[in-house]
Amino acid sequence: MTTKFDIKKILGENDNGLWRLKIKVILIQQGCANTLKGESMLVFMSQKENVDMINRIRNVIILCLSDKSLREVTKDETATSM
Repeated sequence: MTTKFDIKKILGENDNGLWRLKIKVILIQQGCANTLKGESMLVFMSQKENVDMINRIRNVIILCLSDKSLREVTKDETATSM
């Protein structure tokens, strides 16, 4: 089953606070709620779970950025640095 989210991509002129809230909701829905509490939660996961979680978070953020914003963070390796 595929779930579609209709979130206005961040352009730099949107209300970033609302965008962050929507991203948090998606991450919780995707099973990434523990990582929202801080990266220290990743210590309790296996290496594979850790990598999978980081990739899911990064992918959610990438899909919710405009092309212009995405170009600015393409070199960032982690969701935190994005």
